[in-house]
Amino acid sequence: MDKFKAFRITQVDKTAVKAEFVECGLDDLDAGQVVIKVAYSDVNYKDALAATGKGRILLRPSCIGGIDLSGTVVSSSDARFAKGDAVLGVGHEIGVKHDGGYAGYARLPADWVVKLIDVFPDDDASSLEMSGYELMVSADIFRGRYRESYEVARPLEADQVLDYTLPLPQVDHTFQPGHRLMVQVQSTWFPLYDRNPQTFVPNIFEARAGDFRAQTHRIYRSAQYPSHLELDVLGAAQQ
Repeated sequence: MDKFKAFRITQVDKTAVKAEFVECGLDDLDAGQVVIKVAYSDVNYKDALAATGKGRILLRPSCIGGIDLSGTVVSSSDARFAKGDAVLGVGHEIGVKHDGGYAGYARLPADWVVKLIDVFPDDDASSLEMSGYELMVSADIFRGRYRESYEVARPLEADQVLDYTLPLPQVDHTFQPGHRLMVQVQSTWFPLYDRNPQTFVPNIFEARAGDFRAQTHRIYRSAQYPSHLELDVLGAAQQ
């Protein structure tokens, strides 16, 4: 296999990292049963912290960045995956402890990969009534520790009503007549993203087993605490 480019992040000292494009071969990648030709790997907050050294994200001296990826299986020694399978790789410290998605190819342990499968119904899809189906239109993550400032992390006050403004990625979407809007709030999105210990620790990537605790979260919706959703409606002025 020809060489390919990869975005490698190397810890220089306690406060600085070196981020650069390098040429790699499969033998340069971490071990794994599934070799994937990478099609996409996005950039999120954790990736930015790792690449700029703004946060203590890397869990080893040097690693190819990209905490998630999608692509096509090139080869696999695990029977669950075959050449040509469309797959996703997320979680499990990809991009911070195991070479990640910012490369032409990735090699991952089979248990870290989830198949991306397009399953159509037996009947004609154009006439199937998808009763009760919930389609996610937009979603994002906000860490409560940065509620007051992105510069300084602070713990949340227990048993207090706190105000949050949560901007979601904009997307054009048409809600058809008879459809409803649902807002779902949850305290973690693992395994797509990092586990939430739900206690305040200096660095969640160094959280110990005892830091992970069950917590109760309440969302208020009243005249005093009017939780609400704001939407831009295109063409509303003409209707």
